Amino acid sequence: MSDDFRGILACYRSGQMSERQWQAHLSDPLFRIWLSKKENDHVR
Repeated sequence: MSDDFRGILACYRSGQMSERQWQAHLSDPLFRIWLSKKENDHVR
């Protein structure tokens, strides 16, 4: 699953995804948890 999430994030960061599509992914609770953990890991 995290490979899928990495792909989603990579597509968003590279501009291959619309803001609407990004918001749809953010509505997935598991994706939001993964993303928040990734952001916290990046800050450390």
